[in-house]
Amino acid sequence: MAAKLGPSPRPVHRPVGPLWIGSIRLPLVKRAPPTLLPPPFMSHLSTPEEFRLILDFAIGIADRGLPLAVVRIAPPGDESVPEGAGIEELRATVEQICRKTDRVTEAEPGRFDVLLIDCNRSGALIFGDRLQKGLASWRKERGMPIGCGIACFAPSLSTPEALLAAADEARHQSFGSPENIEIYGG
Repeated sequence: MAAKLGPSPRPVHRPVGPLWIGSIRLPLVKRAPPTLLPPPFMSHLSTPEEFRLILDFAIGIADRGLPLAVVRIAPPGDESVPEGAGIEELRATVEQICRKTDRVTEAEPGRFDVLLIDCNRSGALIFGDRLQKGLASWRKERGMPIGCGIACFAPSLSTPEALLAAADEARHQSFGSPENIEIYGG
């Protein structure tokens, strides 16, 4: 027969008010748990430095199992989208397609890098499909091809440089496909 447990004989003291250490009063502060999500006031568009910092952090977590993908969106070669060629519409389309957790940076006018946090290969394909549909009218109106290269985190792509280079290589290969979207190694 199991014995019934009663209340603990020692009272549990929980701080109710401010904490005093000598003559210094320390207020009780509730801290929010750490998160990967950006605060709601942040836009999707990050500076290249912010993007690189978030990418470094995300790769460290991807080593522990978090899915991660990087997307590079740009015209062929080293071209940039000329001013007045609808960069604002292109930027708005890319930002509209991204989820709240995705981070976007515009490295040069019309050249974007997107960090898809918690996104595996299947999710990256869905993102690429949505991107293709979103950019179809932009491509027709401007007559300018925009390629999209996607690289998913793998042990061989465990540095920011390797991941971005793989996405760029996939983007170069994308101009041979009808959709202008290519996944690295796929």
